[in-house]
Parts: sequence; structure tokens; C-alpha cells
Amino acid sequence: MRTNFLRASMAALWVIACHAALAQTPDADTTPPAPTKGEAKAQRDFKMLDFNGDGKLSRTEVQLFPRLAAAFDDADTDKDGYVSYEEVRVFAAKYREQRDQQRAAAQAAAAASSPRP
Repeated sequence: MRTNFLRASMAALWVIACHAALAQTPDADTTPPAPTKGEAKAQRDFKMLDFNGDGKLSRTEVQLFPRLAAAFDDADTDKDGYVSYEEVRVFAAKYREQRDQQRAAAQAAAAASSPRP
């Protein structure tokens, strides 16, 4: 049962990271748009991981999640010992950009090394 909880929790964390990167920042002079389905799911998942309901994730709350625990210091940009939802969004966007750059480099390398007819 604990294994199923850990798997579900890791999946939820991954969803947060992926969907948070897709969130849009609203313009200052407009009413914020309704959250997208992905953003709404990311918010729900973040709240699920926020065991004490304080609106931020502590090191204790992420101990069961090795990926987040390992990335905690990078995600905690204000170095207050907690990761806010906004910090998760920023970290996820940074992660996605790095991943996309790595994929593009790998594809370029593969294309360069493949024989041409």
C-alpha cells in the first residue's frame, strides 16, 4: 500500500512540474484568466503534497520524493527553506527548457552522424 502511495505521489509531483511550466502569467492590467485544465490539476496536486496546508512545500513534505528532494535547493529560489507554488512553476519551466535543449542537441548530433544518401 505504501508503494502505491509513493508511486501516486511521484506521479503527482511529475504532473505538477510538467503542467506548471505550461501556466501563463496574466497581464498586469487585465483580469487573470481562468486556469487551464493543466494549471488546475497542477494546483490540486501541489495542494495534495502540501500535507499541512500552509501553501508551500517543506523539506519534510518532499522527503518521500527523491527527485523533488534532490532539486529542492534549486527550486527554493528565495532560500526560505520552502518551495512555493510559484517556485515550482519557475523550476518546471527551467527544467523543461533544459530538457528541450538537450533533446534538440541529441537530435542534431544524430542527424549529423547519420549517413546521407
